[in-house]
Amino acid sequence: MLAEVDDLKFIPGVGFVVIVDSARGDYRNLAIAYALARDPILRPKSDDIDLEILSLIVNRTAKDLADVAAIRSLVLSNIENAKAILARLEKSLLLMEFNGRYLANLMKDGTLSKQDLISFYSGEEIKERYRSVEQDIKVLGT
Repeated sequence: MLAEVDDLKFIPGVGFVVIVDSARGDYRNLAIAYALARDPILRPKSDDIDLEILSLIVNRTAKDLADVAAIRSLVLSNIENAKAILARLEKSLLLMEFNGRYLANLMKDGTLSKQDLISFYSGEEIKERYRSVEQDIKVLGT
């Protein structure tokens, strides 16, 4: 059925055939069909409208609207991916800075104190700083 309908199709004499994904709560195709069906119904009926041409235009419009919805979904997905990449990048930068400070102390003093080793191993300082950066990234683009 999906191969024949391709998510949404107008069939003259039948109406719209719409595929929805209720498991994911995706009713975009139904909203598109409603929007397309609404205009012809609200207009006065005319016997001189070629239903085949109407079907062609409605099906093309439905496909184009579905494509736009798919593009929007991809863009939103890319935004989330970019946020995840940015978060990992920021975490790596914080870790390199953190490691560099301990390396500089080791090079200067030749050793690290037990407290320094515990602080380095636990990384609590970096965890706290990363939480702040993570919060900043979450609010990007919203």
